[in-house]
Amino acid sequence: MSKTELTETGDLSAIQPAISGVEVAIKNPGTGKKIGFFVTLRAAESDEVQKVGRAIRTKANKLAIRNKAYTAEEEEDNSIEIITAAIIDWRWGEGDDGVIGSWKGEQPAFTPGMARTILKKSAVARAQLDTELGDTAQFFR
Repeated sequence: MSKTELTETGDLSAIQPAISGVEVAIKNPGTGKKIGFFVTLRAAESDEVQKVGRAIRTKANKLAIRNKAYTAEEEEDNSIEIITAAIIDWRWGEGDDGVIGSWKGEQPAFTPGMARTILKKSAVARAQLDTELGDTAQFFR
């Protein structure tokens, strides 16, 4: 029986993300126009993202034992870590206005450290990537 046949028969074990990544075009929320920053995300169900999520939950459990919880800043950092783990790569290109996107006048290459910097400083990018990461259906075909 093929993987397609298994999925069609309802075999839960056969349901896996079917594509390696989804490209997200970051948009100016005021205009809805693409700004020229394109981020490729892997599914939240991927091993890389799940590993980070487990580490965050483990720490939360340890805090709970001591009657403590994450601070708001730590929760934001956790969100950034999950999104960073989901990023496969990014590219800078032409936005809807014909201008090449940039970060502080440059087009930095993707690194986890640069991703954390951008996500920490840009609530716009963080919110859009978080929303896209939560749209599970787009990672499955």
